[in-house]
Amino acid sequence: MDQRDLSGIIKIIRKKQKMISRVETIMRMEVIVLSKCLLGLMRGKQMKKYLSHFQDTRGIIGTHAHSVAQSSHLL
Repeated sequence: MDQRDLSGIIKIIRKKQKMISRVETIMRMEVIVLSKCLLGLMRGKQMKKYLSHFQDTRGIIGTHAHSVAQSSHLL
């Protein structure tokens, strides 16, 4: 292996580390949203109030969790 091979491998490793970090962030956000969704289910229709504070910047995860919870027979 020469220096170019090693630097190429290092670049790949760094790229994979960034991808893993992004996945971890998304998973944390989903856990927060889902836990707030469960809290909302316990409190009935007030869930929207709690869930809105924990949506990600795009609002996609929170909005999806809210729509799933709204369709639940528990509400």
